[in-house]
Amino acid sequence: NIKHAPHLVTTWRQEALRAAPERKITYLYLANDVIQQSRKKGSAFIEEFGKVLPETFADTHKVGITKAKSEAARLVSIWRERNLYDNDFLAHLELCLR
Repeated sequence: NIKHAPHLVTTWRQEALRAAPERKITYLYLANDVIQQSRKKGSAFIEEFGKVLPETFADTHKVGITKAKSEAARLVSIWRERNLYDNDFLAHLELCLR
């Protein structure tokens, strides 16, 4: 539900940061699905995830799993193609992966 977006994204963030390194990409895929599905109903989830994605992308980089980093970079490309976030924000996410 859109009105619960702040609480749900906060919980997602906590769990994503706490996840085992090999599970982190699963949380990013979940965020991707929610972001893409919710855009038809409003921008609440897009905005809330925008607040926490840089931290979770940096955490994904920190754990050092190459496949997770490349999959996260692929999500950035998808979001760019679908105009879900502005280019400055997406460039910042790409920097978080380096």
